[in-house]
Amino acid sequence: MSITIELENNQGPALAFQMFGKDGSISTGTEIEAPGGIKLTLTEMRECRSIGVASVLAFVVDASVAIDIGLFSAWLYDQVKSPNSVKIKIKEREVHFDKGEITKAIEREIEYSE
Repeated sequence: MSITIELENNQGPALAFQMFGKDGSISTGTEIEAPGGIKLTLTEMRECRSIGVASVLAFVVDASVAIDIGLFSAWLYDQVKSPNSVKIKIKEREVHFDKGEITKAIEREIEYSE
């Protein structure tokens, strides 16, 4: 089971490198192991160089194995909490920038898919 997460931010590629650039480079398809036993795959990066237009970073969470949602949600929140973050969508639903709300949204998607 996979969950798509989309982040809009004003950091451009900096957030993508922060999350996925452990080897010094990133591209679509880059995979990382995140806390909580989660595998993330970068699926899309859109950067706009216009003032006031956010960049978009999309990735897929592989939730097909036993995972620690709380640990992953806390890590994800720490990655995206910033005045530069504009929006987070989990399975196309906008979620408030709150650790608890992110956790609930991921749990809901896992529950719906079972």
